[in-house]
Amino acid sequence: GDQRLLTDASKRQMQRTEWKVDGTPTEYGLGLAVVDIGGRRLLGHSGGYPGHITRTFFDPIDLLAVSVLTNAMDAQAEVLAAALVRIVNLATESSGLPDAELGRFTGRFANLGGVQDVVALGGQLYLLDPTVDDPTDAPVRLTVVDDRSLRMSGGSAYRAPGETAHYTFADDGSVASIRTGTTAYPIERVAEAAQVRRRISLGSPLV
Repeated sequence: GDQRLLTDASKRQMQRTEWKVDGTPTEYGLGLAVVDIGGRRLLGHSGGYPGHITRTFFDPIDLLAVSVLTNAMDAQAEVLAAALVRIVNLATESSGLPDAELGRFTGRFANLGGVQDVVALGGQLYLLDPTVDDPTDAPVRLTVVDDRSLRMSGGSAYRAPGETAHYTFADDGSVASIRTGTTAYPIERVAEAAQVRRRISLGSPLV
């Protein structure tokens, strides 16, 4: 409706696929790239300047926009932007309790084996790996069993579906640890402990 810079007809041509980019899943309108992420048709473009790279996706139907701006030319701006869209897609597919009621279980947890996130999306708890390109690929669903345990389902068999994730809480109600086969701790505690220890070993936990 705002035609001060471009007519609506021009904007339609920008969003309509005019040709495909050989060897990639990307299509192009007149000035905008067209990609599909999880069945969502997105438009946008990348941008770069020495020392910086960016990526923007937007969905004109659902009025969703994601922009990632980085200060490194080799940063994975497109990977990060796509991951954000996939997380939104996962949230819109979920339904359950209000996220606020699940918040006590959420957080980023770490041990010597890596980092994992427990997140509430659309009323459903998930266990996600924040270090991979697509953290929503085969997500582990977590169902509340009681005030200290969650049942794991879905995801890879390596995640032990059907097993229970056990929580311990501090006196102030914050998570002290979570055990999903191995025990992990809030990442802030792990980082603080690592900063004051010259050597870290499996037999000497960071607590």
